[in-house]
Amino acid sequence: MTFCDATAGGPTCCTPEMEEELSMLSRNNFEDLMEASSRDMRTSFFSKHQKFDGRSDGTTRTQRWDY
Repeated sequence: MTFCDATAGGPTCCTPEMEEELSMLSRNNFEDLMEASSRDMRTSFFSKHQKFDGRSDGTTRTQRWDY
């Protein structure tokens, strides 16, 4: 990902160092957002998984005794 188009041949607003810094900041921000988003999904999944296990354990035990 580039922020300043150096291929156009004209002057750019960024030095190569600035370009690298902006790229790192962008990548870090994206990774942080993805981590936060996936953390929320994992929390939701594990919560629903525990509720499901609680329900299915009782059902399974009852069904085993019925046989």
